Amino acid sequence: MKKLSLLLFSLFLVVPQALAATVTTEAPTYLAKHQTKELFPVVVTSTSDGDIRAEYGINLVLEPDPEFWVLWDERTPSVTGTAINNGHVNLNVKMEYSADKKRIHIPVMENWAAGDYLIINGLALRAYSRSISARPIGMDLTGDLIPDIYDINFFDIDEDTVSDKTPPYQVQNASYTLNANGSITLSWVHPPDFDIDSVAIDRNIRKNGNDNLVNIFNGFQLTYTDSSAELADATSVTYYIMARDSGGNLGIPVEFTISLGNGTPEEVIPPDNTDEEAVPETEADQLGRLLNYYKVRYSIKCMPGGVARPANDANCLWSRIDLVYAQEKLGRTDVDISLTDWDISLMAKRLEFTEARYQTNCTDASEPASYCAALAKAINRVHYFVDRQ
Repeated sequence: MKKLSLLLFSLFLVVPQALAATVTTEAPTYLAKHQTKELFPVVVTSTSDGDIRAEYGINLVLEPDPEFWVLWDERTPSVTGTAINNGHVNLNVKMEYSADKKRIHIPVMENWAAGDYLIINGLALRAYSRSISARPIGMDLTGDLIPDIYDINFFDIDEDTVSDKTPPYQVQNASYTLNANGSITLSWVHPPDFDIDSVAIDRNIRKNGNDNLVNIFNGFQLTYTDSSAELADATSVTYYIMARDSGGNLGIPVEFTISLGNGTPEEVIPPDNTDEEAVPETEADQLGRLLNYYKVRYSIKCMPGGVARPANDANCLWSRIDLVYAQEKLGRTDVDISLTDWDISLMAKRLEFTEARYQTNCTDASEPASYCAALAKAINRVHYFVDRQ
């Protein structure tokens, strides 16, 4: 009855706007708690000349109420339709997500004519730990970010709960300050996710040509000052600032590399023939350079404080994959570690979703995501183990 009432209410909201543009999801979308799920295709249609205007564009809006725990999942959907063919929307239209992930702005180049439409495939929502009954997506056409039109269909977050596999967004407004006493202060703002548990900072100090990666912070505050004495004679330091949610998922790190200019400069050996082009780094060279990093990361992700993480921990599994792969390719056994048959079966199950993510955000996207190269490398390494079974 509650769903029916809300549906009738959304229909009532649409009726007075019969001569205005419409937004319609092809079918209702049902999510479980903690699930990230694609909507059915969303169709935006102009019903009269000039109802969608260049000065305002299109804004797809979720309820701004802080108790309304759902966000847009930032991704690059595919967009087709006559509004593109007629030059009213850019051929390579790019969705612009607001900082709070409650709004998506679609730029408009020219006012639409009656009958213009866009079909948006691949929009998705992130659900959290609260159920939400039958709510529609709103569409603002006047630039005030208040919906003028509502979708006839709805999305619904029910009481079912799935394992949380969605990492939080990146921390926002991250910056650093070099202090007069040699310390470094990092600051940031929490991302809009509703299940943020903490922020983790990993630090890599480069000294005498060697790297030392360690975790230096786990907490909820918004600043951290690194006064480590090791900074005094380091050549450079890199910080990785990552949001962590209550499910243990880590967001993509915000990375700062700071040149300190200290310590003994690394020896530079000039090439025998300066006219020759530089020889590209081979995979073996790269793995040799990164092996120490993989070993330290394995220690941090899989054995924090000397206590082993659960076998199905995603961050630990990826750390094991990289370390085992590097050691096998280099013929090394620095760390006594291997992948079990259960690990490989788990990798095979997750591979489908990882490849689908790569297809959507890297292969099909008009502007590939920044992480595509790293994701391709990860997929190739998983195939290395799975395909030989």
